[in-house]
Amino acid sequence: MLNIELKGADTANRVNFIVTHYIENQGWTLDQFLISSFNWETLRELRSINPNIAIGVLTDDDPEKAIPIAKELKAVAINPDYTTLNQANIDAIHTAGFKVYTWTVNEPEEIEKLKKLGVDGIFSDYPERI
Repeated sequence: MLNIELKGADTANRVNFIVTHYIENQGWTLDQFLISSFNWETLRELRSINPNIAIGVLTDDDPEKAIPIAKELKAVAINPDYTTLNQANIDAIHTAGFKVYTWTVNEPEEIEKLKKLGVDGIFSDYPERI
């Protein structure tokens, strides 16, 4: 899966256009994309443009606070800062029906710890370590 992070204003429409191009012209499928952002308003805009695309709600705060917006957006995942994670909030996110894709984990011992806690995916500058 390719994660595309929306980082600027008015990026939802353009990114949706690019995703659609790759699906229609390059043989990609919608399930190969995950669109994420810290800007929840931009994610709302994307959802209004494309009701079917997978969304990940990025957060650097208490990850459980992202559950209501994830439900509103019909997101597939909450993407928290790994330093905010523990077994209780990972379980709460899973119980709410969302995957946990955490960022940015580079140290092997942290990667192993998060795997044991049951995260569903890890963003890293060193994917070979995962």
